Amino acid sequence: MKAQGALAEKLKELEAKIRILLSEVSRSRQEKKDLMAAMKELEAKVTALAEQLDVERAEKEQLGLELKQVAEEKEEIRSKVEGMLAEVSRMESSLSEPA
Repeated sequence: MKAQGALAEKLKELEAKIRILLSEVSRSRQEKKDLMAAMKELEAKVTALAEQLDVERAEKEQLGLELKQVAEEKEEIRSKVEGMLAEVSRMESSLSEPA
């Protein structure tokens, strides 16, 4: 009888350990599920940020081209203005010379 009682006690201990183990497995599965969902969410954010970065790089490149064009136009206008000022100066000189 003592052997049966000891065996029954060992069986109860084993059942308790199995319940604890099953509970931990269930908790681990839920944690894994939650982590996978968080990972997918982060991957979506990274994808969105990468797309936004590509858009901003393209905009930066376009702005760089526009800035270069504006600088070229500015230089062209400056050159024309200097030419006009030189012409005005020549005209003034010719008008101020006694004929």
